[in-house]
Amino acid sequence: MEELGRLDIGTLMICTAIASSLFSYAFFRLWGTHRSLRGSGAFALTFLLASLTNILIPVTAPTNHLVTVVLTILVDTLALVLYAFLLTGIELFFGIRRLIPLAWLLLLLALCLNVYFTAFHDSVFDRLLVNGTFNFLYRLLLGVELLCQPPRKHLRALAAMMLLFAAISLAGIRDIAAHSDPHTWQQWLDSRGTAGLGILLQFVFILATGQLLFLLLNGELLNQVETEATRDHLTGTLNRRAIERALIGEMGRSTRFALPLAISLVDIDGFKQINDRFGHAEGDRALIAVSRSIEHTLRAYDTAGRFGGDEFLIILPNSTAPEALGVMERLRIEAAQSSPESVTLSIGVTSMLPNESPTELLDRADRALYLAKQDGRNCTRVSLPPPAGFAPMQAPLDLA
Repeated sequence: MEELGRLDIGTLMICTAIASSLFSYAFFRLWGTHRSLRGSGAFALTFLLASLTNILIPVTAPTNHLVTVVLTILVDTLALVLYAFLLTGIELFFGIRRLIPLAWLLLLLALCLNVYFTAFHDSVFDRLLVNGTFNFLYRLLLGVELLCQPPRKHLRALAAMMLLFAAISLAGIRDIAAHSDPHTWQQWLDSRGTAGLGILLQFVFILATGQLLFLLLNGELLNQVETEATRDHLTGTLNRRAIERALIGEMGRSTRFALPLAISLVDIDGFKQINDRFGHAEGDRALIAVSRSIEHTLRAYDTAGRFGGDEFLIILPNSTAPEALGVMERLRIEAAQSSPESVTLSIGVTSMLPNESPTELLDRADRALYLAKQDGRNCTRVSLPPPAGFAPMQAPLDLA
């Protein structure tokens, strides 16, 4: 511990301030360029406050008593405000707000105690005990909150780091409480090199927290980019490129495991007339209504994507053509009942032959869709693979 006492505290504080400033700048840049990254603004403020705290600590040395009291309260408060912002940022990142009020309530309580033990009952010992206790509470809340979230890359490491530093804070509280004699505790503090150890641990905490948060946000940004690249911006279903890739993957899986596979092409009846008569906004609403009906009707393992302007491709793994027909009939009825525009659908269904190409499978589904259009629309037709040829089916299967 004597080696820690010889640490250059000033150098450590400068390094901590520089690291905090760099992280703050990085998070502000992320927040400015990607506003969809929730929590990045709060993280930027967290590290900005950490930097300000390390800059202000040296100026709290005794000069004018009133100035010293005000600066001491300010530094102690800023050291805890950054935790409130950190917890706020974590909750915003996950789209929840259950601990944000508690974070700021704890800060208000800590402020009141720091004012009392600085301005009215001058006790550095009590201030250290208060700030150590609230450091522990914030770190514990952060660790528990992170553990409660769905697992994702770097999240568990961040949670473990918060809980580790919560344990370190608890050990510090125990150490301080064990030397409560006001005549000897300052001598103990200096002799053990505790000040140097505290600054060193703060430096490590800033580096670890900043890096893990940055990696967490970077992973979220990559997920958003991937989603934008694979999702149709209007309906939220897969776009054409993504649904075609999904079809190739399912066809390969079906071939490897000798499982049935059916697909369906869904077309909105009279979509051009909707656009011409009511405008493109009404056409967009019809597309969104159909996509919601698809989402409500399909099974968990089915996949849907926008294949063209008003056409959707639906992949139904481990399903025969008659089974797919039942699902599609439910979709057609659901769309007609739930859409305020009384949208009707023409649907073509087919099933896959072993070792056939995606183009052949899609051509057969397109022929089934053409049959549905030809037979008056608002119906489902099946095109069976050769040699059976076309087998139009008007009524849905008995689903009982």
